[in-house]
Amino acid sequence: MQQHFTTITIHKRGDKGWCIYAKPQCRMFVEENRQIQGFIALEQELSQRDRGLVTYLFIHPNAIGRGYGQALWNRMVDAARDSGIRAVLVHSDPHAEPFYVRMGARRIGEVASTVFPDRHLPVLETIV
Repeated sequence: MQQHFTTITIHKRGDKGWCIYAKPQCRMFVEENRQIQGFIALEQELSQRDRGLVTYLFIHPNAIGRGYGQALWNRMVDAARDSGIRAVLVHSDPHAEPFYVRMGARRIGEVASTVFPDRHLPVLETIV
């Protein structure tokens, strides 16, 4: 199994589709056999440059359990540390919380879902 990591950002170009541009320490994906298996996105907080927020971590359902999530997480932590980020927050899907806890995150609270009314998401923090 060969893993390839690239740091990217994706921009919508009207009705012409999607374009991928390099942007340091912002978006990463992992691919195997030229197929994207998962991606992670980290946003650095503008008001507190030493804090970041994982806005996306997705692994293709057929690739779950193959180590891609942990590999992406570890690369994101390294990139965050290199950028001066000291704490990374995640507003987690409740079903994904055990994964983040295994990665060393701890629950520090909850936030209301912006998608589903009456649903609360765990907020987890990792010190990098």
